[in-house]
Amino acid sequence: MIKKRIVLAFPMGSSHWEKTAYGIRAYCNEEKENWKLITNPETHILKLSDIPPESADGVIAMLRNQEDLALAEKLAIPLINISGTLLRSVHPRVCPDFFSMGKLAADHFFERGFTNFAFFGLNSTHFSKMMYMGFQQQVEQRHHGVHALEVPFGADFFSNDDQVLKFLKELPKPCAILAAHDPRAQMLIQACEELHLRVPEDIAILGSNNDTVSCEFSSPPLSSIERDDKKVGFEAAKALDMLMRGEACQQELLIPPVNIQTRKSTEIFTPTHPEIKLALSFIEEQFTQSLNVKMICDYLGRSRRWLEYAFREELQQSPKHFIDERRLKKAMQLLKKSAPLNLSQIAHQSGFSSVDQMNQLFIKKHGKRAIFFKV
Repeated sequence: MIKKRIVLAFPMGSSHWEKTAYGIRAYCNEEKENWKLITNPETHILKLSDIPPESADGVIAMLRNQEDLALAEKLAIPLINISGTLLRSVHPRVCPDFFSMGKLAADHFFERGFTNFAFFGLNSTHFSKMMYMGFQQQVEQRHHGVHALEVPFGADFFSNDDQVLKFLKELPKPCAILAAHDPRAQMLIQACEELHLRVPEDIAILGSNNDTVSCEFSSPPLSSIERDDKKVGFEAAKALDMLMRGEACQQELLIPPVNIQTRKSTEIFTPTHPEIKLALSFIEEQFTQSLNVKMICDYLGRSRRWLEYAFREELQQSPKHFIDERRLKKAMQLLKKSAPLNLSQIAHQSGFSSVDQMNQLFIKKHGKRAIFFKV
């Protein structure tokens, strides 16, 4: 049987695009498609202009400008767009749900007690616009506003633009900023360093795409929204398969985000109530022990009803949820360490009563047990 030649015209150098490629491969494996996946073996970036029309049966590509659209039209073969850059995609598009990513970011900041918000994005760019709209809608529902700065797509990354420095200086502090993607978030971190602003104490910064190299390379490490890129790849392959069979596919398919990978750049809580600040300090000291909500109430001399209300008012979550999240974070840190700890030791050192209790929370939050995170 002759294999169909499927060109992957997107860069493989970033971790989120690698996941997209895995998703495409997963579709091939699951559906037993007889596909030959083609990319540039040297640079791992295959451009549309490099594709001879007679050499491909289908293409999964990033269409980001008018030149890309013209090249795609010239190819005249089935093509799925996986880029969210253009306002409208002539070709069927499978991409992340950027509006939902913005909403998720707002909730992340609300859980940390922020009341000042900002967005750093790219003008005339669809994914940035949608992310800003989701972020703004969620923030305004809580009767807050968003300070926004948008710069041209592709503007200089290498210097701290005066416009960015001015923007940061004028923000009310502390302030939580969502950036349209990780490199722009890194730019904010560098600008904060130049202005002697502390991250996250003065400015908490959240990126998008969760490219691990970019996020871990930052100082401090960058929190970021994790897209479901494997799902994007799988659904893009499925849509392309339909087109090549002569079937109609959905014109725009949006894939919800997975979660937020929290790192140092947003690792802070800013409640205004002094007793909630005391409660958070007490939790930090005691969460690895047999801590429960009653112990916090006894420590503060407050009723459980008061504590529940105050936590939801200040941090948009219950005290128990806050404790569980802190324990999960500790367990994840221990799981990623090279030290040979077994799951029972990790559960104990994280404050869980048992491995079973730890796994129940891991499944609820991540969809899988803790053992699958152990490296």
